Amino acid sequence: MPYSGTKEEIALKQKVHDVKYYQDNKKKIKAKRAEYYKSNREKVKVLSAKWEKANSEKAKTRKANYYKVNSEKIKSNMAKYCKENPEKAKRKNVKTNFKRKYNITVEVYEIMYSSQLGKCGICGGQKKSSLEIGFKQRDVLCVDHCHASKKVRSLLCYKCNLILGFANDNPLILRNAADYVEYHKNLKLDKIILK
Repeated sequence: MPYSGTKEEIALKQKVHDVKYYQDNKKKIKAKRAEYYKSNREKVKVLSAKWEKANSEKAKTRKANYYKVNSEKIKSNMAKYCKENPEKAKRKNVKTNFKRKYNITVEVYEIMYSSQLGKCGICGGQKKSSLEIGFKQRDVLCVDHCHASKKVRSLLCYKCNLILGFANDNPLILRNAADYVEYHKNLKLDKIILK
């Protein structure tokens, strides 16, 4: 129905009409949207990604606001999903972490794991894959990377990865530590007189 008045008045009347229409037909509109999304999922994903890229600040604000309002619902749904689909949830979590922390894919990790025969790159200890369910971090091979260049080096067990981290990836500290251990291993404590 056409409205009369100034441009602003017409826009306001149209907005009021749209809000009222939405409120009156909420279920019908949501069902129609869900049906459209179901039959055009890939198209919607592409368009959404395109819009988010073009409007990144607006998208971040929307997501943050949505999370604030719906955080309990989101957490509850996520917990339910993880409980019902532990393998998918684990893989998705690992995939996200690999991409965010090391810029590698799950497939690259799998290739590295199989090429190392599931063994640590330093001590040679056999460990499980990070993709397997039910194992703690200390039981799987971790992705080792240079903190300065962010370059992925190899897969290491938890302890060997910690050693490099505590030594700040400094070869001199690691050599000194090895020399220290060898020196004290060969030292005869019974011949030392403590004063």
